[in-house]
Amino acid sequence: MNHSELLDAVLRVPWVLNDYLNWLNDRPTSPKDDYLFSQSQTRFTANDDDRLILLEAATIENVQGEVGIRISEQIAPVRMPSIPSSHVEAILSALRDQPLLVELPMQSCVPARECDQFLRIAFGKFVFAPLALEDLERRACAAEIVRFPASPYEITRNYWTNVGHLSMNVPTERSAWADASSFVRWLRVMHVRLLLGEQFDTFYCPSSPIARKRVEPGALYVRMTRTVTSRHGTFILDGPRINAKLLGGSNYHRLLSESLGIGEMNGDNCECYDNDVFWGQLVKGRSRSDEQADDWFLPPRPFKPAQWELLWGSWASAMNAVSSRDLSDCVTHLARFHWYFVHLHPFACANQSLAFALVNCLLNRIAGSGIPQLVLDHWALRMDCKAYTRLFSRAVTRWSTSESGSSTRHKDRMQKGQTLDGFLARLAELKAQSELNLVSSGNPQGAQLALLSDG
Repeated sequence: MNHSELLDAVLRVPWVLNDYLNWLNDRPTSPKDDYLFSQSQTRFTANDDDRLILLEAATIENVQGEVGIRISEQIAPVRMPSIPSSHVEAILSALRDQPLLVELPMQSCVPARECDQFLRIAFGKFVFAPLALEDLERRACAAEIVRFPASPYEITRNYWTNVGHLSMNVPTERSAWADASSFVRWLRVMHVRLLLGEQFDTFYCPSSPIARKRVEPGALYVRMTRTVTSRHGTFILDGPRINAKLLGGSNYHRLLSESLGIGEMNGDNCECYDNDVFWGQLVKGRSRSDEQADDWFLPPRPFKPAQWELLWGSWASAMNAVSSRDLSDCVTHLARFHWYFVHLHPFACANQSLAFALVNCLLNRIAGSGIPQLVLDHWALRMDCKAYTRLFSRAVTRWSTSESGSSTRHKDRMQKGQTLDGFLARLAELKAQSELNLVSSGNPQGAQLALLSDG
């Protein structure tokens, strides 16, 4: 390679990808979250140009020799360890003027390091950035980009930003995808936008375990899964595997299966087919490092043209239904699209995030509301496409909202989430089948939100 060729090669280097990989490597090695985000914690971060709002009720008090902030008589004070009382008072005083984040050290006369330490504890609890949330909410509803509705401050900001921009860039015409091949390329572009951002500066790392080892924006995950079976069971040696363990408890699983008229799927090598095409298999197995065998889904490899054709066809049909304003038809095709997508598992990570962002984009266009992700992807892996289409339709019926304002929409989803939590907690306590049926009939709203009934 001569000097000119080498120079051209340097100019072609995608430095933004290098920046993204360096950013991934600089992240903590021990993640705080499980991939279902079941832990309640602040993940949203404030930017320098965000205007900060202090909760009016916040007052400073001494808590066993440490500085504490009390926001309610019913809630224990929030401790501020290692920050002098005078500095906390100065920060609170500055916050009452609603400064930009970048102005806080100057207005409080407190070093930026201590201001940052204060905000790591206070932000999302009694210091907020409502204007930032409103801007993001206009592009993507907070309750529709998570599994279960919770505080918007529990959402990673770059993820929310990227989903919002991605949703705004879904073409309205089917002609954007002339065939399955162009559709696959478009999905790869969407995957890049989800992970790197519209302007390649809002990096996001998915929460799935594989993201700690393998994140390849836009690259299809072509690797095959290798297994071996012995008298000790099935061992997964390497390659893609998707956690398909039973979520919600055995009682819920039994009731849901009965309501759909299907048998309870287990991990005893259940192969998945639709339209005479193989879509992977559910196995009970373990890797060398797993403590015990569990249910895992092994996606189909190598990819087959028929799989991409069905995925593209379901999306194109959903787009046609949006154009003709046929909600029922749209929901049916979106259910099939989602079922195909999670089974195909085309990327190493962020498959559910991407698939559901696209699903909700079309649901919002035709119905004015999307739905939370719930654990629909897990259920999709445990039933055939026909049963899942019925389940997905229930989710759209029960979890869509007719509320117009962002705050009332979020409140509606939060209330539904609390009702569902209470219903599932009660189910988990019961033993007899007769008791399960009584709980369902005695709490019809809980049963509906748990997707146990049609209509």
